[in-house]
Amino acid sequence: MGPSLSNFVWPASPSGVNEVDSCLYPARETQLQWLHYYLQAQKGMAVTPREVQRLYVQVNKFALVSALFLGLGQEKSKISLEHHTVLERQCSKI
Repeated sequence: MGPSLSNFVWPASPSGVNEVDSCLYPARETQLQWLHYYLQAQKGMAVTPREVQRLYVQVNKFALVSALFLGLGQEKSKISLEHHTVLERQCSKI
């Protein structure tokens, strides 16, 4: 089982960003191009579009979870310990 969310002390704003501008998030094509170059450099050879797409999905899942936890951290005072326990159980299923 992962770390306990109920015992974690959330910082007020871990990134120092108070408002997120989603327009600054790179476009899908930009992400795919960057991931292609990254994978190619890591492997030292050509990569398939399937490999790039797989990494794209993984990266964006982590970005989504990161945004979720950042939002929870900012709303910590409004969420009871019971909700953290429910979330912890749900996250352990992922």
